Amino acid sequence: MSLTNQNNVVHVAHGKPFTTSLVIAEQCGLDHANHVIRLIRKYSDDFKELGTSVFHKQKSRGKSTTYAELNEDQATYLMTLFENTPIVRKFKLTLVKEFRKVVTELQRIQSEPNRANVIAHKRDSAKVMTDALKFIRDLAGKATEPRHYTSEYFFCNRALTGKWEKLDESTLDAYDVKLLAAIRGYNANLMHHYPNQHDRKEILNKFVADYRAKHPRLKLLTGGATTGGLSHA
Repeated sequence: MSLTNQNNVVHVAHGKPFTTSLVIAEQCGLDHANHVIRLIRKYSDDFKELGTSVFHKQKSRGKSTTYAELNEDQATYLMTLFENTPIVRKFKLTLVKEFRKVVTELQRIQSEPNRANVIAHKRDSAKVMTDALKFIRDLAGKATEPRHYTSEYFFCNRALTGKWEKLDESTLDAYDVKLLAAIRGYNANLMHHYPNQHDRKEILNKFVADYRAKHPRLKLLTGGATTGGLSHA
Protein backbone atom coordinates (compact mmCIF):
# COMPACT_ATOMS: atom_id res chain seq x y z
CA MET A 1 0.00 0.00 0.00
CA SER A 2 1.14 3.53 -0.65
CA LEU A 3 -0.42 6.85 0.28
CA THR A 4 -0.72 8.02 -3.32
CA ASN A 5 -4.37 6.99 -3.59
CA GLN A 6 -5.68 8.15 -0.24
CA ASN A 7 -8.83 10.26 0.01
CA ASN A 8 -8.61 14.04 -0.18
CA VAL A 9 -9.12 14.84 3.51
CA VAL A 10 -5.47 14.44 4.52
CA HIS A 11 -2.50 14.60 2.14
CA VAL A 12 1.24 14.13 2.57
CA ALA A 13 3.87 16.74 1.73
CA HIS A 14 7.57 16.29 2.46
CA GLY A 15 6.82 13.23 4.55
CA LYS A 16 4.28 14.90 6.83
CA PRO A 17 0.46 14.86 6.89
CA PHE A 18 -1.57 17.99 6.21
CA THR A 19 -5.08 19.07 5.37
CA THR A 20 -6.25 22.37 3.92
CA SER A 21 -8.67 25.13 4.79
CA LEU A 22 -10.53 24.30 1.56
CA VAL A 23 -11.15 20.72 2.69
CA ILE A 24 -12.28 21.81 6.13
CA ALA A 25 -14.62 24.50 4.77
CA GLU A 26 -16.21 22.08 2.30
CA GLN A 27 -16.63 19.24 4.79
CA CYS A 28 -18.07 21.52 7.46
CA GLY A 29 -20.37 23.43 5.12
CA LEU A 30 -18.70 26.76 5.88
CA ASP A 31 -17.80 29.71 3.66
CA HIS A 32 -14.09 29.40 2.97
CA ALA A 33 -13.09 33.03 2.51
CA ASN A 34 -15.45 34.73 4.93
CA HIS A 35 -15.34 32.19 7.73
CA VAL A 36 -12.41 29.75 7.64
CA ILE A 37 -9.64 31.93 6.19
CA ARG A 38 -10.85 34.88 8.23
CA LEU A 39 -10.41 32.90 11.45
CA ILE A 40 -6.93 31.70 10.43
CA ARG A 41 -5.82 35.26 9.74
CA LYS A 42 -7.47 36.59 12.92
CA TYR A 43 -5.64 34.07 15.10
CA SER A 44 -2.50 33.85 12.95
CA ASP A 45 -0.16 34.11 15.95
CA ASP A 46 -1.81 31.08 17.53
CA PHE A 47 -1.47 29.07 14.33
CA LYS A 48 2.20 30.04 14.01
CA GLU A 49 2.84 28.62 17.48
CA LEU A 50 1.60 25.26 16.22
CA GLY A 51 3.64 25.24 13.01
CA THR A 52 4.66 27.21 9.96
CA SER A 53 1.84 29.23 8.48
CA VAL A 54 1.70 28.36 4.78
CA PHE A 55 -0.69 30.02 2.36
CA HIS A 56 -1.06 28.92 -1.25
CA LYS A 57 -2.98 30.12 -4.26
CA GLN A 58 -5.17 27.86 -6.36
CA LYS A 59 -6.42 28.92 -9.77
CA SER A 60 -9.65 27.58 -11.22
CA ARG A 61 -11.54 29.00 -14.21
CA GLY A 62 -9.46 32.16 -14.11
CA LYS A 63 -10.21 32.78 -10.42
CA SER A 64 -7.47 32.71 -7.79
CA THR A 65 -8.24 31.35 -4.31
CA THR A 66 -5.97 31.70 -1.28
CA TYR A 67 -6.02 28.73 1.07
CA ALA A 68 -4.00 27.50 4.05
CA GLU A 69 -2.18 24.20 4.44
CA LEU A 70 -2.53 22.99 8.03
CA ASN A 71 -0.72 20.35 10.05
CA GLU A 72 -2.61 18.13 12.48
CA ASP A 73 -2.29 20.50 15.46
CA GLN A 74 -3.30 23.55 13.40
CA ALA A 75 -6.28 21.72 11.90
CA THR A 76 -7.41 20.52 15.33
CA TYR A 77 -7.12 24.04 16.76
CA LEU A 78 -9.07 25.50 13.86
CA MET A 79 -11.91 23.03 14.45
CA THR A 80 -12.20 24.23 18.07
CA LEU A 81 -12.97 27.74 16.77
CA PHE A 82 -16.11 26.55 14.97
CA GLU A 83 -19.57 26.27 16.43
CA ASN A 84 -20.08 22.63 17.37
CA THR A 85 -22.86 21.86 14.92
CA PRO A 86 -23.68 18.23 13.99
CA ILE A 87 -21.80 18.48 10.67
CA VAL A 88 -18.76 20.04 12.35
CA ARG A 89 -18.77 17.45 15.13
CA LYS A 90 -19.01 14.62 12.59
CA PHE A 91 -16.07 15.99 10.57
CA LYS A 92 -13.97 16.44 13.71
CA LEU A 93 -14.13 12.68 14.20
CA THR A 94 -13.40 12.03 10.52
CA LEU A 95 -10.40 14.36 10.56
CA VAL A 96 -8.91 12.77 13.70
CA LYS A 97 -9.28 9.29 12.20
CA GLU A 98 -7.81 10.30 8.85
CA PHE A 99 -4.76 11.94 10.43
CA ARG A 100 -4.24 8.86 12.60
CA LYS A 101 -4.55 6.56 9.57
CA VAL A 102 -2.03 8.53 7.50
CA VAL A 103 0.45 8.90 10.35
CA THR A 104 0.28 5.16 11.05
CA GLU A 105 0.84 4.32 7.40
CA LEU A 106 3.75 6.77 7.11
CA GLN A 107 5.38 5.17 10.15
CA ARG A 108 4.92 1.72 8.64
CA ILE A 109 6.38 2.80 5.32
CA GLN A 110 9.38 4.51 6.91
CA SER A 111 10.16 1.47 9.09
CA GLU A 112 10.22 -1.05 6.24
CA PRO A 113 13.37 -3.23 6.24
CA ASN A 114 16.07 -2.23 3.75
CA ARG A 115 14.17 0.93 2.82
CA ALA A 116 17.33 3.04 2.47
CA ASN A 117 18.76 0.68 -0.15
CA VAL A 118 15.46 0.53 -2.04
CA ILE A 119 15.27 4.33 -2.13
CA ALA A 120 18.91 4.55 -3.28
CA HIS A 121 18.17 2.16 -6.15
CA LYS A 122 15.13 4.23 -7.13
CA ARG A 123 17.28 7.38 -7.26
CA ASP A 124 19.95 5.60 -9.31
CA SER A 125 17.25 4.61 -11.80
CA ALA A 126 16.50 8.30 -12.30
CA LYS A 127 20.05 8.93 -13.52
CA VAL A 128 19.88 5.97 -15.90
CA MET A 129 16.71 7.40 -17.40
CA THR A 130 17.87 11.01 -17.64
CA ASP A 131 21.21 9.95 -19.13
CA ALA A 132 19.34 7.96 -21.79
CA LEU A 133 17.08 10.93 -22.53
CA LYS A 134 20.03 13.30 -22.99
CA PHE A 135 21.93 10.78 -25.16
CA ILE A 136 18.98 10.28 -27.50
CA ARG A 137 18.24 13.99 -27.79
CA ASP A 138 21.93 14.74 -28.40
CA LEU A 139 21.93 12.20 -31.25
CA ALA A 140 18.95 14.01 -32.75
CA GLY A 141 20.70 17.35 -32.40
CA LYS A 142 18.22 18.56 -29.80
CA ALA A 143 18.91 20.39 -26.55
CA THR A 144 17.67 18.79 -23.33
CA GLU A 145 15.95 21.24 -20.99
CA PRO A 146 14.67 20.74 -17.42
CA ARG A 147 11.10 20.40 -18.73
CA HIS A 148 12.12 17.35 -20.76
CA TYR A 149 13.43 15.60 -17.63
CA THR A 150 10.32 16.56 -15.68
CA SER A 151 8.13 15.17 -18.44
CA GLU A 152 9.84 11.75 -18.22
CA TYR A 153 9.54 11.70 -14.42
CA PHE A 154 5.82 12.45 -14.65
CA PHE A 155 5.44 9.93 -17.49
CA CYS A 156 6.77 7.19 -15.22
CA ASN A 157 4.78 8.41 -12.23
CA ARG A 158 1.63 8.18 -14.34
CA ALA A 159 2.46 4.58 -15.19
CA LEU A 160 2.66 3.85 -11.45
CA THR A 161 -0.27 5.85 -10.06
CA GLY A 162 -2.35 6.88 -13.07
CA LYS A 163 -1.69 10.55 -12.32
CA TRP A 164 0.59 12.96 -14.18
CA GLU A 165 2.16 14.62 -11.14
CA LYS A 166 5.14 14.82 -8.84
CA LEU A 167 5.43 12.06 -6.23
CA ASP A 168 6.58 12.33 -2.63
CA GLU A 169 8.76 9.25 -2.12
CA SER A 170 7.86 9.21 1.59
CA THR A 171 4.36 8.12 0.54
CA LEU A 172 5.58 5.11 -1.43
CA ASP A 173 6.09 1.75 0.22
CA ALA A 174 8.94 -0.55 -0.81
CA TYR A 175 6.81 -2.34 -3.40
CA ASP A 176 5.95 0.87 -5.25
CA VAL A 177 9.50 2.23 -4.91
CA LYS A 178 10.87 -0.92 -6.53
CA LEU A 179 8.23 -0.82 -9.23
CA LEU A 180 8.95 2.84 -9.98
CA ALA A 181 12.66 2.04 -10.35
CA ALA A 182 11.77 -0.79 -12.75
CA ILE A 183 9.47 1.53 -14.72
CA ARG A 184 12.23 4.09 -15.12
CA GLY A 185 14.72 1.48 -16.22
CA TYR A 186 12.33 0.02 -18.78
CA ASN A 187 11.41 3.51 -19.99
CA ALA A 188 15.11 4.27 -20.53
CA ASN A 189 15.42 1.18 -22.75
CA LEU A 190 12.25 2.05 -24.67
CA MET A 191 13.57 5.51 -25.49
CA HIS A 192 16.16 4.02 -27.84
CA HIS A 193 13.43 2.42 -29.95
CA TYR A 194 10.62 4.94 -29.39
CA PRO A 195 11.95 8.48 -28.86
CA ASN A 196 8.38 9.81 -28.96
CA GLN A 197 6.86 9.45 -25.50
CA HIS A 198 3.38 8.79 -26.90
CA ASP A 199 4.65 5.66 -28.66
CA ARG A 200 5.89 4.25 -25.34
CA LYS A 201 2.71 4.77 -23.30
CA GLU A 202 0.85 1.52 -23.95
CA ILE A 203 4.05 -0.55 -23.92
CA LEU A 204 4.94 0.87 -20.52
CA ASN A 205 1.39 0.26 -19.25
CA LYS A 206 1.69 -3.39 -20.26
CA PHE A 207 5.07 -3.65 -18.53
CA VAL A 208 3.52 -2.39 -15.29
CA ALA A 209 0.56 -4.77 -15.56
CA ASP A 210 2.90 -7.72 -16.21
CA TYR A 211 5.16 -6.72 -13.32
CA ARG A 212 2.23 -6.60 -10.89
CA ALA A 213 1.00 -9.97 -12.11
CA LYS A 214 4.41 -11.63 -11.77
CA HIS A 215 5.34 -9.89 -8.52
CA PRO A 216 2.08 -9.49 -6.55
CA ARG A 217 2.09 -7.25 -3.53
CA LEU A 218 2.07 -9.06 -0.20
CA LYS A 219 -1.12 -8.42 1.72
CA LEU A 220 -0.93 -8.03 5.49
CA LEU A 221 -3.21 -10.45 7.35
CA THR A 222 -4.43 -10.47 10.93
CA GLY A 223 -1.56 -11.24 13.28
CA GLY A 224 1.10 -9.81 10.99
CA ALA A 225 1.30 -12.71 8.54
CA THR A 226 1.48 -12.02 4.81
CA THR A 227 0.13 -13.67 1.74
CA GLY A 228 0.56 -13.19 -1.99
CA GLY A 229 -2.00 -11.23 -3.92
CA LEU A 230 -2.66 -7.72 -5.01
CA SER A 231 -3.60 -5.28 -2.31
CA HIS A 232 -6.22 -2.76 -3.34
CA ALA A 233 -6.18 -0.92 -0.03
